[in-house]
Amino acid sequence: MTTTGHAQVDALLAVMPADAGHDEGFDWPTVEASLGHPLPSDYKSFMGVYGSGSLPGLSIEPPARPDEYRYNSDGMADETANLRYTFEEDPLDSDPMPEGLERAEQLVAWGVGHDDPDLYGWIMTGEDPDTWPVVVWRRHMTPDLVRFDIGMVEFLRRLVTADLDESPGSNDEAWGNRGPFVGWREGLRRSVAGLDEFTARPRAEVLMGSYGMPGIQPLPEWLAGVLSGHETPIRLAVHLRLVHDVAVRLLDGIDKAFPDLEVDRRAVEFGAATHDIGKILHRSELTGPGGEHREAGRQMLLRMGHDENLARFATTHGSWDAPDCHLEDLLVTFADKVWKGDRVSALEERIVGVIADRTTTDRRQVYQSIDRLCEDLASGADQRLAFHAAAPVDIGPNGPLAAIKG
Repeated sequence: MTTTGHAQVDALLAVMPADAGHDEGFDWPTVEASLGHPLPSDYKSFMGVYGSGSLPGLSIEPPARPDEYRYNSDGMADETANLRYTFEEDPLDSDPMPEGLERAEQLVAWGVGHDDPDLYGWIMTGEDPDTWPVVVWRRHMTPDLVRFDIGMVEFLRRLVTADLDESPGSNDEAWGNRGPFVGWREGLRRSVAGLDEFTARPRAEVLMGSYGMPGIQPLPEWLAGVLSGHETPIRLAVHLRLVHDVAVRLLDGIDKAFPDLEVDRRAVEFGAATHDIGKILHRSELTGPGGEHREAGRQMLLRMGHDENLARFATTHGSWDAPDCHLEDLLVTFADKVWKGDRVSALEERIVGVIADRTTTDRRQVYQSIDRLCEDLASGADQRLAFHAAAPVDIGPNGPLAAIKG
């Protein structure tokens, strides 16, 4: 394990590694002169190992703005101004007031909470910064200001190991959470690459919404989250995106050609986006024949809380020729065929018949409209097929897939 010669920083390293951190290389005499006060030695040692950045729920501010800093902030100076303003202007419910705190100018901020932005800092209680206690301004708790008679680094160690009497802030994401700590430079690199800041894995919305072909409709956000949370092969996510995209364009074309036709658009889009979700459990059916994914997908959707009216598409997309199939079922099946250029005449004729009956439109006129729409949708099939074939079946949102047992 790396050692720094600073006991508190070494103890923190033992529970929260600094692998994704970065030495900021600050010129401390210049920084302290600019701030107008010294800084604790544990904070300076922390900056030499971790640098400025974040652990889950809490950002550690730099004492001066680093080159190419990703945030529109001067770090410690800006947050200190916020903390002092809060002390002076906002109604505080601190009873009693933290010992040694008499005026705003004694407060210096070194950290900011994430979702509920509490402010973390020191009370300058004397000339020796290594004796300054930590103070937390808590946005949604009483009392607002709480003093901890320990230094910043010791506070962080006891925070991430849940070794304080209770979680000290409004947001307890950092409480008992040993990181990882991610320096702002590495966080920026991950963000640009579409990776989650803390896990370094592809973000669900990027993987499911922006992977590969530009101009393709993203999957619904809730579904992207579901797929990312399961062992979902990327090829399956790509397939669902392509069918969903074709279904959206199909619905747009039908709405333009037959504006008086009533279609449950929400149901069709849901069915196109989820019809093969059961292949999460039956991966062999991604590349080979089989129908076990259908009922498995229906059961998955029902367990998620979707009603039968929506979950049914997981099974009906494989039985479009059943006499009780609704138009919405036919359209989902159609999208699942035409995305790859397949034209199934019996399916198209059935769709034509339903639309003609419902709109009292001449059947030939309906057929011509649907045929033109089919040709338009099928024209991009070669590109979609190449995109689909390039997507791996053995990799998911979180990396190589483990074998499914049983």
